[in-house]
Amino acid sequence: MPAKGQFNVLLLGKTKTALVRVYRMDGTQVGREELLLPGVSKQFNIPVAGTYIIEGTDNKTGEVIFANKVVIL
Repeated sequence: MPAKGQFNVLLLGKTKTALVRVYRMDGTQVGREELLLPGVSKQFNIPVAGTYIIEGTDNKTGEVIFANKVVIL
């Protein structure tokens, strides 16, 4: 999904609280991790153009709940 630096993450159909992290394609983490509750939208801002991976893991077990790519233009 293309974006100009700002995008929202929303957990739908998930019942677990997630820790959301954003990574560069080389695997380094960008910014800090954010706690995301099911059904609550969280805005992220990445000012540098590039391709990133957004990963959400279960807050208690560390299991990966989702991983998606975002392109910042």
